Amino acid sequence: MKKKISIILTVLVITGLAIGSIILVTKYNKRINKTPNTTTTTQEVNVVDDFNFKLLREVNKDNKENYLISPYSMNIALSMLRDGANNNTKAEINKIIGTNNPTKINNPNIKISNAMFIKNMYKQYIRKEYTDGLLKNYNADFLFDDFITPDVINNWVSNKTDNMINKLLDNIDKDFVLGLANAIAIDVDWKYQFQCELTRESDFTDKDGNVKKVEMMNNIYEGDASYIESDKAKGVIIPYKDETDLEYIAILPNDDLYTYINSFNKDELNKLESNKKESGKRINIDVSLPRYSYSYSLDKFTGVLNSLGMKEAFDNTKADLTNLMTKDDMNKSGVGNLYVSQAIHKTYIDLNEKGTKAAAVTFFGVSKNTSIDASQPELINIKFDKPFMYMIREKKTNSILFVGTVYTPNEWKGTTCKNEE
Repeated sequence: MKKKISIILTVLVITGLAIGSIILVTKYNKRINKTPNTTTTTQEVNVVDDFNFKLLREVNKDNKENYLISPYSMNIALSMLRDGANNNTKAEINKIIGTNNPTKINNPNIKISNAMFIKNMYKQYIRKEYTDGLLKNYNADFLFDDFITPDVINNWVSNKTDNMINKLLDNIDKDFVLGLANAIAIDVDWKYQFQCELTRESDFTDKDGNVKKVEMMNNIYEGDASYIESDKAKGVIIPYKDETDLEYIAILPNDDLYTYINSFNKDELNKLESNKKESGKRINIDVSLPRYSYSYSLDKFTGVLNSLGMKEAFDNTKADLTNLMTKDDMNKSGVGNLYVSQAIHKTYIDLNEKGTKAAAVTFFGVSKNTSIDASQPELINIKFDKPFMYMIREKKTNSILFVGTVYTPNEWKGTTCKNEE
């Protein structure tokens, strides 16, 4: 009887601050924007919207702390994994993200890249149709190595996140077959920076009713920003620099943030934006927003995807990844049946007077079985002095790159902020 061998297929999704250059053991070294080229229908947009908000609500369950996820990165990773799946395994993924590839973002300020890491001894078994699809639909680079250590992958991760996520793996499985990676990088400045001299010590009431001293930034917008509200919440949309085509949306619920997010959906976001008041001649918006920076790990990512309907891919007997490797080649190479054995999502964000930096990494391991009319502008005040949620959105496509919560901002320890000229 043949000795059973555990085979690992690793799928990585990296969202970072900046795309840097790397040197890996490979004969391919293309450096191009990695977003899929696809046309998305209204039905597909609705599926993606549903995924975004269902994902948020699932992450929110039993989670009353700072968290941050990147729906767009997850969507790309799941799409690449989906292209290697077949039959019901593929159908379950399609049900949560749709059948199209993620909406293409043509934005030079959002650096996106994809890659496939292949262990030398297994490259002959990967289906050519699959690698051709990755090259065509995702402009993927292909990198080959013996993968005795995780250095190649960790160096790639560190490079793509501008050293914000320095290590993804402590070691590499001896039976590692391949890895899939998507990287998204943003490092953007506000259109109008918060002035450092206006950052002050201020009160913030946490979820337990405790008052803490935090670093509160302040700015008065006489143009470009927007105030939004519904019967359940109010908020503000703040632009980053025009050329970025990015915007920051902060939402302050009238009541409890946790309860609010449990029912948050596209309709609620539409209600907020339907009552938009744009700053300008008649309205100025006085915004007080706390500084925050934190890391987050979505340790129950597998459970979240299960709840959304993706179950078979995690079943060691039912998973069907035969579009990635044929059953015959699985048998020839000794892998038996491939299935997704691990899912991890980690993120980091730093929001300050200058702008915003964010990073995320998602890991999938796959193993074998075995309006007011007045002469003076109205001044609308909005102070985010209790738990709130936020999004970073690409304006042309309305793609949600990041969505998260702030239950605990940065504590006041004095500030060393200096605005750049």
